[in-house]
Amino acid sequence: MTTFGTTGLTEHPSWHKWDSTKINSFEDCPRRTFYEYFLGWRSEQPSNHLHFGDCIHQGLAHLLENGMTDKAVEEAQQLFERKYRLMLSAETDELFYPKDVFNGRRALAEFPMEYPDYFDQNKLLYTEVAGSVPIDADRRLYLRMDAILQNKAQGYYFVDEHKTKGGDFNHIWSSEWELAFQVCTYTHALYCMYPIDQVRGVRINGIGFIKAQKTAGRVVFKQVPVWKTMKQMESWLWLANDRLDRVYYEIDRLEKCSPDDSLLYAFPMNDRCCTNYFTLCPYHEFCLAWGNPLQHAKQPPLGFKSEWWDPEEKEHRHHMELEWKK
Repeated sequence: MTTFGTTGLTEHPSWHKWDSTKINSFEDCPRRTFYEYFLGWRSEQPSNHLHFGDCIHQGLAHLLENGMTDKAVEEAQQLFERKYRLMLSAETDELFYPKDVFNGRRALAEFPMEYPDYFDQNKLLYTEVAGSVPIDADRRLYLRMDAILQNKAQGYYFVDEHKTKGGDFNHIWSSEWELAFQVCTYTHALYCMYPIDQVRGVRINGIGFIKAQKTAGRVVFKQVPVWKTMKQMESWLWLANDRLDRVYYEIDRLEKCSPDDSLLYAFPMNDRCCTNYFTLCPYHEFCLAWGNPLQHAKQPPLGFKSEWWDPEEKEHRHHMELEWKK
């Protein structure tokens, strides 16, 4: 790793590995992206939402790989709880209810009952697929798909993507996936893998955790198929390259910045996203206090740690480097 331009920063390989998560972050706020993905500053406090989702994903992968039998359910619950407890103790369950161990185990038990014909209709091909897919001759997007399946009756291919949320589902939640960048990335990967006329897209498997008085809560399920034609994917492919154009424009500007500057003339703030997701951005105070974060970049502030997001390092069952289809 080398010093990046005049910034005084050590260039990290992950700066040049972009996935849907990082691109969505950049769209929300380039300055937040700089703090989180270029300086690598992350809160030392674990995120229940992220960790709970990761643990549910591991349990669901085990269920799918082992036929959703009673034995598979019990093993999936054990895997979920063991992984969850590595980061969050039983004392935190009341704090994070309804996304707690009890309801996580309940979701894994109820999933096979909600979809009893899952394997009658579909053939499971892969779970937890990690890799990268080209979006032009010189650029790749990294990805991690939960499951790839083939419909037995019609032969088409699709991705199952699991999503957890607090609360019930509504039409807004369903509609948000229709143009989602992540959904299109996965669909693009399928078009690179299989015959064009046999690709459909992504099916969202939603699992909602609802608070309820005097009970341990309730778990609800909702599936949303998001099928994409090649014409629709042409629009997304242009969008994907346009977004990376803007990312690398900021990287080029960053290379010319210095701790001696009074301001950071790259990765500008977006003041309309400071309270996204009904909470205050963890970097909000830094934006208030500092004109040039490079002057404070030698070590993370109190309460933060250095941890770079590298899409290639995520756990996965299968790894694929896809190419353009001839």
